[in-house]
Amino acid sequence: MKYRLREPAMDFHSPSREYEESFEDFEAIADLALIERVESRDGDVRTLGTSYWEEPVSRLREQFDEQGEEWPPLQAEMFDASAERARDLLDTSENLSTV
Repeated sequence: MKYRLREPAMDFHSPSREYEESFEDFEAIADLALIERVESRDGDVRTLGTSYWEEPVSRLREQFDEQGEEWPPLQAEMFDASAERARDLLDTSENLSTV
C-alpha cells in the first residue's frame, strides 16, 4: 500500500476506517522512528505495553514483506534506507506489542 492523499482534499478528515488505519500506521511508523533513535544512542526501549501496535505493525510488516526495498518509508530514507534495519525494528516493535 502506497500512501497518498485522496481527492478531494476535504476527504482527509473523513471518519472512515481507512483514515483510522492510515493514522494508526502513521503512529506505528513514528514509534519505529523513535525506537530507532533511542537504540542508536545505546538506550533501552521501554514501553507501557501499548496495545494498538499489534494490528498496525502487522499491516506494516505485510507492506514491507510485499514491497521490500520499494516500501515507502525506505524510499523516504527512514531507517537509514536499510531493509535489514527496518526488519529489525519491525521485529522489535512486534515484540513490544506483545508485552
